[in-house]
Amino acid sequence: MTEQIGKYRLLSEVLLSGGVIATVAGILGAYILVAPLGLGMAVQILSHMMTILGPGVIKVGYVIRLAAEHAQNHPDMC
Repeated sequence: MTEQIGKYRLLSEVLLSGGVIATVAGILGAYILVAPLGLGMAVQILSHMMTILGPGVIKVGYVIRLAAEHAQNHPDMC
């Protein structure tokens, strides 16, 4: 049981980190680096998508983290 909890904690850390990276990269590409680098339309669209999807990934990672912590603290309920 504790091995599965460890796997879910690792998954949550990966999702949280990836979500933050995607959000920051999306903001940089969508709003900050557009004019200086002359980014194409496809890159701008992808950056805006990352700005929307990144926070969703963060939320999913956080919920998985909370579930793993709950399972670790209350093993009788799982």
